[in-house]
Amino acid sequence: MYGRLASWRGLGFIYKLSLSHFKFKLECYRFWKDVQYNTGKEKRLVKFILTYPEIIDGLKYASVSWPEGAPSDWEPPAQDLLHFDTLMTAIKGGTSQIYTRDTASDFHRFIYASFVTFGRSLRRFGKGIGLEKQGKLPLTSLYCIFHALQAQAELLFTIITSSTFRVHIKVLWETDKLGIRDLIPDFSERDSYRTFGKRTSIWDYELITGSTGGNVKWADNAKAEDTWADGSELEVRNTL
Repeated sequence: MYGRLASWRGLGFIYKLSLSHFKFKLECYRFWKDVQYNTGKEKRLVKFILTYPEIIDGLKYASVSWPEGAPSDWEPPAQDLLHFDTLMTAIKGGTSQIYTRDTASDFHRFIYASFVTFGRSLRRFGKGIGLEKQGKLPLTSLYCIFHALQAQAELLFTIITSSTFRVHIKVLWETDKLGIRDLIPDFSERDSYRTFGKRTSIWDYELITGSTGGNVKWADNAKAEDTWADGSELEVRNTL
């Protein structure tokens, strides 16, 4: 799963989700007054957000580089953080539907942050497995890393299966300034995606290639792996 997410396609998708890349304004959508949907599958998302505020609070760090060491030793920056104030106000206020013209940008940012944080959690778990095998990480610590990954996976799954996500994709599809096709990664931009992956602490050379040097070792059971080494792409293998 990490290999797929950290491939040029996976990183490209997350990269293109960022608001800074799109530079679009959802206010341009012409049919906001007609945005109504079945909120039945939204209730689970709302419940998760209200039940686990500490997980949601951690999403604000998706815009900054994550520490290599223990998070407890890290001093978070005071600026350049992501915020979802309008969305959270709507959720805590018990509104009938949380997706509106006012909350759309926050919700898009929320999706982006969830993908980044999930990717980081996968990377940390992958690194943790290697350290545990080398006797450099206690098994109890690996369990903690796994539970953090489990929480991020549940959040992402809850988001993409919600009716809120469905209506957001519909709005993106119908917006004049942004077509859903713009979410499709471009192979010619793969180096930009790798830079983005390194900056957001998702991409890891050793986990991607299985190598600490320039020689690539492919996993025997890998269905698809994309990798870069020494600034250029060595090989692209994709099985759809």
